Amino acid sequence: MTRQKRSIRPSRRTVLGAGGLLGARGLAASTGAAREVARDAAVFEPTSVDQLGKRLDPWIELDRSRYLANCRAISECAGGRPVIAVLKNDAYGLGLQEVAWILEDAPELWGFAVVRAEDALALRAAGRRKPILLMARHGDEEGEALARADVTLSAFADDDPERFARVAGALGHPIAVHLYVDTGLGRMGRRFDRISPWIEKLRESCSIDGAMTMLTSDEEFTREQVARFSKLGTQLRRGNEKCLLHVASSYPLLHDPSSRFSAVRPGILLHGSRPSGGEEERALIDVEVAFRLRAGVVRIERLPAGSTLGFSRFFTLEEPAWVATVPTGWGDGYPSAAENGAVALSGGRRYPVVNVNSNHANLLVGSEKTLDLGDLVTLMGFGDPAVTPEGLTESLGGNNYRQIDLKGYLPRYVA
Repeated sequence: MTRQKRSIRPSRRTVLGAGGLLGARGLAASTGAAREVARDAAVFEPTSVDQLGKRLDPWIELDRSRYLANCRAISECAGGRPVIAVLKNDAYGLGLQEVAWILEDAPELWGFAVVRAEDALALRAAGRRKPILLMARHGDEEGEALARADVTLSAFADDDPERFARVAGALGHPIAVHLYVDTGLGRMGRRFDRISPWIEKLRESCSIDGAMTMLTSDEEFTREQVARFSKLGTQLRRGNEKCLLHVASSYPLLHDPSSRFSAVRPGILLHGSRPSGGEEERALIDVEVAFRLRAGVVRIERLPAGSTLGFSRFFTLEEPAWVATVPTGWGDGYPSAAENGAVALSGGRRYPVVNVNSNHANLLVGSEKTLDLGDLVTLMGFGDPAVTPEGLTESLGGNNYRQIDLKGYLPRYVA
């Protein structure tokens, strides 16, 4: 068999409009009826894997016990500190609502952090009870709806004291905020050296319940960032000992104990994928991949020698072989580079992935027909080290964060 290396196609991101994620209830929430929405909405219940049936089209399977074990392992790694679950980008495409439903039962969980206002409102409307932190600036028209839904807001902009004062006036009480501090990343937050006297204006209408920052990947500079944040955190805690200080995302959580403060804020680790994927991190924490991308075989054919696969005739059979097709491709978030050396898993066997198109992938079965129509295939997840995000990264290059980028339209089932 011969194949030629192909560059990775850029991923496509699904954009959800105002009615896409929230629907009618979400639109109501955005106009200030969040409290009524949360009371009246049907509590979200995920679809059980027992209801899957004989599906062939791709789906995502989430393992509840693995998620809860990962949350526990993260807290233990951080010395028992509470966990703030960062569920950005629809929880890496694995399902905002499904993952939140699972994790809310974890005793180690403080709550959830999101980066879109509609995600915060959707979680509350779906019945999530634990704290929700919006790590972003919200629109002026969304502030009251978020506060009424008991969403903790991020404070960092020059006009936040005035904006939040209007919301507090409408509610008749101070609103909860976390300071978002820029200690050197330069992306979001208020510069660490521009906190005073701005913070005194903020305190007139807000309860400062926490503070956070985001670290760079420069290990020497992160020490300076931690020192800057620590100085501010000490000042905040003089007035409120319960002020929640959180800095450590998945990578610094493992590699820099000084960044852990009073809570940790993992994202990718919760799904069982280590941020760098190296052996060193395996020794630091015991987490397991908690999801699977699966599909059924929709075609199995014995092709003669010389047959090619794909639009560009990327792969050529040097001898007769069985080739299977599964209805999953880069349009679903499965990496197109998988055809450069990844494998898929079925019945305990590994099958080389030899071609990936937008909605289909071809697997090399071999001289014997060991796959048949309808057989289940795991393309990413648990069951074999080769199909984990780390395994894909090892086979294809890149990093774990780029491997988990599945599309929101894929149905999710909880096991």
